[in-house]
Amino acid sequence: MECLQPPARARRKLADAARFAGANVRSQIGALVAPARWLAVLAVYLALASGPSARATETANEELTSGLKLLMVEEAGCGFCVRWMAEVGPGYRASSEGRSAPLVVRDRSDPDVKRFGRIVYTPTFILLRDGVERGRILGYPGADFFWSMISDMLRRETVEGATGYPREAADRK
Repeated sequence: MECLQPPARARRKLADAARFAGANVRSQIGALVAPARWLAVLAVYLALASGPSARATETANEELTSGLKLLMVEEAGCGFCVRWMAEVGPGYRASSEGRSAPLVVRDRSDPDVKRFGRIVYTPTFILLRDGVERGRILGYPGADFFWSMISDMLRRETVEGATGYPREAADRK
């Protein structure tokens, strides 16, 4: 009896097909890993958003009108908001800036936010003293930028806070 084996050319094609299938499976697995990283970032964001110890979120309007506050205006699906929450959010509350101006996070569509004018970019950080806007940071290009800007705004606010005038106006007098 004769053994029925495919010819050499057919065996090579089968081996090539098997290698291609293996490479294709690896590329599909690689395509699944990238979204998994985003899911991990999203999980961190949700943990920070829901945890009471992660950020001081006040819900009543009077919380915006008492003392010095930092209002963070965010929007669902904002990648830069997620980055801020992951890079700066955990340490903000414990920082001297966070103790001076506690964080209040509100959604862009919140009625309390409407009184500060049109918000184009998220996140937008608004420094408030007794409900009055004293400074604003548009966007979040990185932690170094944020920390330097918030430090400058708070330094200006402590200098101006006693007089009630903007520093530039006080310098002109």
